[in-house]
Amino acid sequence: MAAGALPCLTTLLLCLWAPQAWSLVQRHLSAPVLELQPQGRDCSHIWETNSSAPSGVYVIQPEGASTPFQVLCDMREGGWTVIQQRQVDAEQPLDFERCWQEYKQGFGALEGEHWLGLDHVVALTTQPGRRAELVVDLENRDKLALQAHYDHFHLGSEADLYRLHLGQYLGNAGGQPGGQSLQHAGPRP
Repeated sequence: MAAGALPCLTTLLLCLWAPQAWSLVQRHLSAPVLELQPQGRDCSHIWETNSSAPSGVYVIQPEGASTPFQVLCDMREGGWTVIQQRQVDAEQPLDFERCWQEYKQGFGALEGEHWLGLDHVVALTTQPGRRAELVVDLENRDKLALQAHYDHFHLGSEADLYRLHLGQYLGNAGGQPGGQSLQHAGPRP
């Protein structure tokens, strides 16, 4: 990829599912604030119990988490938890140059640009009996949509420095359909 054609991150979506469930992801949603009590363990759990639930901000409590927290749910096609959202055309872009503690706890506004927080992602991706998938939606400067989909995803604990674990890659974010995955993408000598 040429330097001017590098993709710009728009959305990271996480779907947790029981082994028999399967879903796809769509992009761009509105975010009305919904219930104040936990509605489920994660967005896919909410979708499993109510497939007509609207996209928006929900309060969830993953199994094993000590307290509930708010997340942005994309409820189309299976209930995806948005763990990061960037908006290329934002009037006041959110500064992602942050310290360790901010990345650990999360920052930004769920209705716009945000990072959910490493501790929340660990809680979501380590629930017993649930498997997490990761979808990274990208859009380059020419408005070409790119996607990286990993069939399994979880983060290690803080003691493990939140080590990233990714499964099988599928997508076109490596430059060509069937190209390299994001974990292998980067500058070339």
